[in-house]
Amino acid sequence: MTFEWNINKWIETMIPAPIRKRRIIDYLIALLSPLNTIYFEFKYLRADLKKKMRFNGQVIVLENLLNDRFDGVLRRIKIVTSFDRFRKKYIGQVVENKPLWIGQVSENQPQYIGQWIEYQNNTGADFIVEVPDGVYSPSELIMIKQLVNYYKIAGKRAKFIYSNGLEF
Repeated sequence: MTFEWNINKWIETMIPAPIRKRRIIDYLIALLSPLNTIYFEFKYLRADLKKKMRFNGQVIVLENLLNDRFDGVLRRIKIVTSFDRFRKKYIGQVVENKPLWIGQVSENQPQYIGQWIEYQNNTGADFIVEVPDGVYSPSELIMIKQLVNYYKIAGKRAKFIYSNGLEF
């Protein structure tokens, strides 16, 4: 669908031929000039929305958007998902009729599979945006947070950290 509309030409074609005079055409163009300004604002907004709709909440797309906007040359902004950080361990399948725990039921000590630090550092965030430290101003960090919150999938939680591990 095209949104190209020449209002002046449209006015000339809509006036019946017997009364189509320059004076009437100029009068109607002056009357519809506010419509012309609204139309140009609409075209600008449409172009902006088309640009925003090219991006979505997928990790690779969001990471590319952040790097294009804030770090075009070195591309140091990374997004790490919780799936990448904490790999699940295979114990057995349900159809194998194996117990759901390791150890005896009478033992009250849980048996952890994997390293304790993996469970201790679980922040509850679904993904982590890792930004190089000392590169961006506070206003740019706020813009990064706003951009991620705009494009992230609903219900997902983000954590923002510097590459040295400190949160901002």
